[in-house]
Amino acid sequence: MNWGKGIAITLGMFMVFIIILTAIKISKVNDLEHENYYDREIAYESEIQAQRNAKSLGLIEISDENEEFLILRLPEGVEIKRVEIILLRLSDKSLDREYVFENTQTILIPKKELVNGLYKLDVLYQIDNESCLIRRDVMI
Repeated sequence: MNWGKGIAITLGMFMVFIIILTAIKISKVNDLEHENYYDREIAYESEIQAQRNAKSLGLIEISDENEEFLILRLPEGVEIKRVEIILLRLSDKSLDREYVFENTQTILIPKKELVNGLYKLDVLYQIDNESCLIRRDVMI
């Protein structure tokens, strides 16, 4: 075998490799985290402030160690009328879930409704007209 055949075989294998990688990349679903990404970027400072508010209050306890439920416990003495929970599955937008709870102290989200994997959990609520946001990764 001479140099020409070796170079041609190497280039051919490299081209097949690039074509396979391109086909794999095209077949993957690449959803954005949010559809209105730019609008959320404008309001990012308010999200940061909401996270600071939640951190300073430290009220909601999140437990994902239960086999059947994702549990959120609200404190007894504080009145939180509405809690919005958003579970984002970054790998597949169709698996995202959104829940709204009102006037409850313990929130149970059944894990059987969710596909196993990593979710991004956002808990939104208000205390004394101050927005609070807890953001955490949860493995189901």
